[in-house]
Amino acid sequence: MLDGIGFERKYMDFIIAEEGVPVSVGCYGATIAYFGSEIELNYETEPPMGDFIFSAKLPLLDKELPFWMYGRNFVFLDAYYVIVESVKKKTWDPITTVIVDIHRGKYASLNHWYSDISVEDEVVLKNRYDKKCTYIKERGRIGMDTIIVIKGRFSPYFKISCNIFQPFIALIMLIYKWNLYKLISANKENIPTLEEA
Repeated sequence: MLDGIGFERKYMDFIIAEEGVPVSVGCYGATIAYFGSEIELNYETEPPMGDFIFSAKLPLLDKELPFWMYGRNFVFLDAYYVIVESVKKKTWDPITTVIVDIHRGKYASLNHWYSDISVEDEVVLKNRYDKKCTYIKERGRIGMDTIIVIKGRFSPYFKISCNIFQPFIALIMLIYKWNLYKLISANKENIPTLEEA
């Protein structure tokens, strides 16, 4: 069986992603597993400048995402999200960075392309060409240069393995989510909208 670029297709890769570690996908496509969810990437095309473009499906939800994505620089965050470089179906330009909630099948466009993503105390998204920069911070207000991650890792760090602390952590996260919901409700015009796939 031949794939779209003339290679004999032997198998699709299976990748287990790690938080904050960029993942790239080869021409065969891949299924990427992350915290109990999966995203399946199927080869669609290759633009003149190289790199592969894939359609994406969330097989556990039986949802296909309404855009294609480059097979480079997938960055997984928290237990729910992946940051991808997306394009409209049947195109390869313009590129827009999108955050996808792979557990619920929702996504939000950042309305700009960020070619470089680094994860440390905060997530820094930069475009090396126009020098625009956005941060996903532990806490912050949603506006032109800052956005907030809707869950987990960056709100605040909890790397505690003792079971005795887990109910307290769950309560703190619930309070944090409620405060975030109130913040989002108050500032709807500045927030990238989550859309259903």
